[in-house]
Amino acid sequence: RLQTIFHMRIAAKEAAEKGFDKSDDFRIISDLAEESYLVAQVLKREIKDRMEFSEPAAKVQQIVVRIKTYGFKDNKRINLSPGEVDASAREALGKAQEIIAKLDRGESFDELAKTMSDDFSKNRGGDIGYVTRQTVHPEIARVAFALDEGSHSKEPVKIGDSYYIIRTNDIATLTQRNIERVLGNKITANRIRNTLYKKEADTYLNTLMSAPDVERHFENTGSPDKKALLFRVGDASLTVEGLNARIESILGRLPREERKKRELTEPQKRRFAENMFRYALLKRVAEQKGIANSPEYRKELELRRQSILAREYMRSLGKDQVTVAEKDIREEYDKNRDTRYTTGAQPGGK
Repeated sequence: RLQTIFHMRIAAKEAAEKGFDKSDDFRIISDLAEESYLVAQVLKREIKDRMEFSEPAAKVQQIVVRIKTYGFKDNKRINLSPGEVDASAREALGKAQEIIAKLDRGESFDELAKTMSDDFSKNRGGDIGYVTRQTVHPEIARVAFALDEGSHSKEPVKIGDSYYIIRTNDIATLTQRNIERVLGNKITANRIRNTLYKKEADTYLNTLMSAPDVERHFENTGSPDKKALLFRVGDASLTVEGLNARIESILGRLPREERKKRELTEPQKRRFAENMFRYALLKRVAEQKGIANSPEYRKELELRRQSILAREYMRSLGKDQVTVAEKDIREEYDKNRDTRYTTGAQPGGK
């Protein structure tokens, strides 16, 4: 880590001495990075650091019976005909109903999952851990939270090309204070926290969007009128002309042949404009609350700026024509071929 910081500071110092930090290329990247960091800091301070939640969670097991939709011929995957898929669906439904009948007779869910499920979770007896309504398919959530603890679904639940049998073993209420203890798994706890955080962030942004001095007109994204308004947040606004200029400034960094590949479609332009709108909303919060001017924020931002300056400067040097001797290429390959240079193949579809 110290070596990385050392190299970054040397590169940043040289970049500044050569005026690279004043270039348009660096300014564009630096502005994007600052926007991204400001958004993250506002959401962290206004939501993440203050977030409290009380979220129901169900500890679930599942048995999955897949409907066969393809086969293999001459080692090539081929789609089954509609009639063959229908026959496979009837077979899968019959198998799922048979499993439920066995559960009703008192057979072990764990054992049936291990021997009859088509899902990777079968190795754990079908256990997929605690789930919330936001972390699984809505149909699985609907069934799981409707079941009594220790009971299984009496009818197969069809989702896509599979039938599911669900068992709920426990219902708990997750809070900020107990989530890791209840789940017993820090990774799962963080995954659920992040899901709830995104939900809170969306609610927070919707509140900001409802302010009386906020306008949205994203239907104008493809308008030929360059002055057409896309959004207004107080005194800040964006027109079609401004959006196109911003996109052009970013794509302009790319070689001409690469730019053509990266040209944005109208839906992509709209998403880009919506991201700029969210930034404008959160930037206003940062200004109102003094976040952008706090010493802590400015210090961290400068460290990030120096890191980006070093990275972009080194990248620009790498664009120059470099000649590498064939013996050096061969030496590099021989040294790393077993770990770095590999090829994947799929004989027989495997």
